[in-house]
Amino acid sequence: MLLDPESMQAYLAGTPSAKQLAIAWLRQMTNGGIGRLQEDDLVSLVNELANCIEGKRSLDRTLLSWIEGQNPRSAAFHQAFGSVGRVSTVNHLAKLTMNVDLRCIRCHDSKIEGTDRQSDYWGFAALLKSGSATHAVAETSGSNQSDLSTPIFYELLDGRQRIADPSVSSRWLGTADGQPVRSVKEWADALSGSRSLANGVVNSLWELVYGMPLEGRVVDPVTAPHDAILDGIQDRLVSDLMESDFNIARSLALMIGTPVARRAVPEALNDDGQVVASSRSRAEAIHAINAFAASLPIKKRLSVKQRVDQVTRAMGTTLNSGNPSF
Repeated sequence: MLLDPESMQAYLAGTPSAKQLAIAWLRQMTNGGIGRLQEDDLVSLVNELANCIEGKRSLDRTLLSWIEGQNPRSAAFHQAFGSVGRVSTVNHLAKLTMNVDLRCIRCHDSKIEGTDRQSDYWGFAALLKSGSATHAVAETSGSNQSDLSTPIFYELLDGRQRIADPSVSSRWLGTADGQPVRSVKEWADALSGSRSLANGVVNSLWELVYGMPLEGRVVDPVTAPHDAILDGIQDRLVSDLMESDFNIARSLALMIGTPVARRAVPEALNDDGQVVASSRSRAEAIHAINAFAASLPIKKRLSVKQRVDQVTRAMGTTLNSGNPSF
């Protein structure tokens, strides 16, 4: 099936597979936040996302209807991402919808890559706070509505306080006029069918399949490298997603059918090879894994007792993990 993307697509678009994929993807995109939802709310979100994977609904419009508050599941979606103003909420939504990394610019302008500014981060945070879906979450949770209308202030490097102007940077949206958008509805409209959203979805799906996104981030200790081959794979997947009207099952089938799925484990990381492998060969193996040219060996999950036994044997002791005596 790996060699036949059409068969893989049909399998993934089937109802049982689509529901399992929807649960896994929601868990990843919210960083486990779906655990905060009531069972009925979670089932509703899963079913609607599964319909997108099955091809019954448009993913981009469904996702954006959750964001802008025009969907009965909007409150549950935002609740899964986290409380209003929470750092992880801002970061994860920006990553999913526009493929931008906001972790560095919360406290200062970008110093390493890109031209993003601290004001961009806080403008986006203020926009989310003022959005209609945010108010729906507050009503559901019983939060104080007056807190939502309070302006957001952030601290500059010199200690001064500045009020955040609710907006989304035009650089993130790739808009032709270069003007920021200033409402959640305008933001959702700008994202509909856009390359920015397609980039975010492709990287999110690739991370779901392979453990990390195609596009590397310099702030991550384990990340894909900036490489022309990986950039080309991403560009083709993004273009295909847009041309297919955000057909998620098709994108997943293409990702699973790539040669990456048939990667081998480097000899330096095999059980036998680890004993004699040099530090250089192990480093090269890790670089190959980060570049999706090799895979990690499959390891059986060990119990606490088994891990203690491993440590004590490595220390050359004969301690019994069930009744240790030092």
